Amino acid sequence: MKKIVIVLAGMVFLFGGSYFILSELDRNETHITENVRKQEQNQKNIIKLVMAVPYSDVPDKDMEQMEREVNAITRNKIGVEVSFVRADHYRNTITLMLAGEEQLDIMMASGNMFIETYINEKLVALDELLEQYGQGIMEEAGEMAIKACSINGKIYGVPNNRDYAAGTNAFMLRKDLLDKYDIDPADIKNLEQLEEVFAFIKEKEPDISVLVSGGGTMISNLYFTSLMMGSFRPGVHMDYGRDEKIVNLFDTEEYFEALKRVRRWYLQGYLDEDMLGQTESLFARVRKGEIFAYTTKWKPGIESQDTNAAGYEMVCVQLGETAVSFNTYAAMPYVITKNTVSEKKSMELLNLMYTDPDIMNLMSYGVEGVHYKKTEDGHFTYVDEEKRNPFINNAWKVPNQFITGVWEGNPLTLWENMRKFNEEAIQSCEIGFNFDISPVMTEYFALSDIYSKYKNILENGLVNPEEGLETMLAEMYTSGLSDVLAEERRQFAYWKARTDQ
Repeated sequence: MKKIVIVLAGMVFLFGGSYFILSELDRNETHITENVRKQEQNQKNIIKLVMAVPYSDVPDKDMEQMEREVNAITRNKIGVEVSFVRADHYRNTITLMLAGEEQLDIMMASGNMFIETYINEKLVALDELLEQYGQGIMEEAGEMAIKACSINGKIYGVPNNRDYAAGTNAFMLRKDLLDKYDIDPADIKNLEQLEEVFAFIKEKEPDISVLVSGGGTMISNLYFTSLMMGSFRPGVHMDYGRDEKIVNLFDTEEYFEALKRVRRWYLQGYLDEDMLGQTESLFARVRKGEIFAYTTKWKPGIESQDTNAAGYEMVCVQLGETAVSFNTYAAMPYVITKNTVSEKKSMELLNLMYTDPDIMNLMSYGVEGVHYKKTEDGHFTYVDEEKRNPFINNAWKVPNQFITGVWEGNPLTLWENMRKFNEEAIQSCEIGFNFDISPVMTEYFALSDIYSKYKNILENGLVNPEEGLETMLAEMYTSGLSDVLAEERRQFAYWKARTDQ
C-alpha cells in the first residue's frame, strides 16, 4: 500500500512539474508574442515623411548611412521615419513633385521657390503649428527671424540657423602665392590695390587664372547683388539696406561701375576667357593649382572652411561692409507643403531637428567613425588622410547649424561668434518684408527671363556694359519693369506702415 502511495505521489510530482514547466513555456511564449505584436503595432504607427534638402555631391550610399542613423533617433523620439529626396536638379525635382501631388512633407525653399510655392498655394501656414509643436524652433531661431518668413501676415517658413550676414566685396586669395611674392594681404585696403596684386600675379604666374567667380557671376559678392539673393528682384534698398527708398538696381551708378570694372578685368586677362564653358568645380580647379583668387563673402570660419576644400591655405580680403542687406532670414526657409501626409508630424520633425544636436551632426557631417571623428579637444575632423567628407560643404543648408560640432581649424566658439556676427551686422530696413509677385506675375517672369538672358554676359565682363546694359534695360521697361517696381513700392510702404505701428 505504501508503495502505491509513493508511486502516485511521484506521478503527481512528475506530471505536476511537467505542467509547471509547460505553463511557464506558455507564458514566455505568450510574452514573446505580445512583444512582437507590440513591435509590429509600433512599426505600423510609424509615420513616414519625405524631406527635401538640396544636398550636392553626396553619394547615395553615404546618404543612406546618414538616413538610417537619423531614423534610429526619430523613430524612438517622435515615431517618425524620414526619407531624404535625392536630386541632381533640386528645383526641377521639387517642382515636379509638388505639381504631381507626390508626397513631400518638408523642404528647403531656396531663392524664388519660397514665393513661387506660396503663389501656387502649396505652403502650409505655420502659426498655430509653431505654437503647439514648434517651441524648440521658436527658441532656437528667435521671434524676429521667424516673423521674417511671413507673407501677407502669416508665417509660411522657418529660417535655417546659419550666417545671415555677409562680409561683402570679399576675395579669397592663395596664401602660398602671397608669401612667395612677399605680399601682405593686410595691405590690400581697396579695389585699386587689389587690382595691382592681380596685375603682378598675371605677370609672374601667366599659366593660372588670376580670378574666378566663387559662385554666381563675377559681381555676386557685392552687397547690391546680395539684395536679390540670387533671384531676380529689380527693386532694392541701397546703402546696405539702410536706404528705405526702393530703386531700380539696374539704373544705379553702383551697378554700372561694377560692370565696367569686371569688363576691365576681363580685357586685362585676369578672368577665364571661356568662363561660361567651364564645367569643373571651383575647388577642384584650386586643388590643381589653376586659380589664384576667387570672389566670396566673408563670415567667421570661411578661411578654414575653404582651406579644407581647396587644398591650399586661403586668406580672405574683405573690402566692403558686413550686412544683413536683404530679408536674408527668408532666403532659404524650411517649409511644410500641402503635399504632406501630416502637418503635425512634419512640425514635430522640424522641431526635433532644430533642437537635437545628434541629428544635426548627422545631417551636417555624416556618421561618426565613418565620415568624421572627434579630436581630444572636441573638434570634428576627417577620419583618414584623404580628408574627404561628402557632407561638410552642405552643412550650412541644415535646419540649425548652431547646435552642430565645430570642424577642426575653427575656434570651438565658432557658433557663438557667428551669432554675434549676425547681430552686429548692418540690418536692412526690409527684414521681414517678402515681395508677393502675384499681382504682377506675368511681368515679373518676363523680366526675370530677360535678366537671365543678359546676366552672365554682362556681369562677367563679356560685353561692353554701356551697350549691354542699355539693351537689357530697354527690353525690361518694354516688358513692364515700371509696373513691377510700382507694385513692390506699394507693398513695402503698406508693410512698413503696419510694422511701425
